[in-house]
Amino acid sequence: MLYQINEETKHKVKQFYITVHEDRHQVHLTATKCGLDWNIVLLSGKGHHVGAVALGVPGYIDNNRNCPTVSVSSLCINGHRDDELARLIAAELGQKLEATVVVTVGLHKEQDTTEEISYLCNIAMICCRKFVEQVNLTDWGMKRRDI
Repeated sequence: MLYQINEETKHKVKQFYITVHEDRHQVHLTATKCGLDWNIVLLSGKGHHVGAVALGVPGYIDNNRNCPTVSVSSLCINGHRDDELARLIAAELGQKLEATVVVTVGLHKEQDTTEEISYLCNIAMICCRKFVEQVNLTDWGMKRRDI
């Protein structure tokens, strides 16, 4: 498995680019910092596209800081099945980053088998975890509670 991580701060836009290569698959993650929030794009294959978008908004159950939660809403393009992964990633990143996140997923599968889809989804989750690790190594991970 090969990881490629780049950070850019051109024009004061904070972005991460992460690519995870495994076997014959690779998944690309682009993350753009939007104030305290994040815009995440996950793509793979030759047919980059928007398959689904999910919005994750962190909060607390009954305003109890001991009960964090993330509310997730999603939209899916007809004929695509990227929405389940987009919702999962929006929930996980919203919780770990304690930030509002917009997640766009467009994973192109050469073979539409359950095994291939599962494999790509696992690589996408590795990409997301690498992203969280990198954010935690920078001062970009400032959370709402820190301000």
